[in-house]
Amino acid sequence: MDFKTTVTDLSAITLRDSQWRNSKYQALKECSTTQKGDWAENLLCKLLSAKGLAATIHNHGRGGYDVEAPRQRTEVKLATQDVGGKFQFNGIDLERDFDAGFLLGVTPNELFFLYLSKCDLHPKLYTGFSKWTLHPMQLVSLTEENFWASWTALNLCKKVH
Repeated sequence: MDFKTTVTDLSAITLRDSQWRNSKYQALKECSTTQKGDWAENLLCKLLSAKGLAATIHNHGRGGYDVEAPRQRTEVKLATQDVGGKFQFNGIDLERDFDAGFLLGVTPNELFFLYLSKCDLHPKLYTGFSKWTLHPMQLVSLTEENFWASWTALNLCKKVH
């Protein structure tokens, strides 16, 4: 094998965790962190918009929060399941200006979530250094019923901005 072929040969590389190979969410596992975040922000906007709620991505997903919807400014975080079976949600800065956190956990074939008020993010879930490490059993399966139950609970008695 010549030098150029040697340094470009990726044939020995495979997904570290074979459970992701040919799975429903393999593309999410393989894309960049920014692409994952953008996908999750768009997903939340689409879910809210499908029920007639005006939802927009705030400042291209940069800044104090990611998605603005009636009665809620939401910080969105996506984590794919790691080899230990958990999700690590990084960079949740509680000093930023948001009302709720939408944590989306992705396994090879299923989505899990928590939609919590900012005050419920801490100290219950905090594991240090602006990260939250959670097992799928600590989240809820992302179904239409579960999503809207969480949205409703989150917005009960919520003041309008």
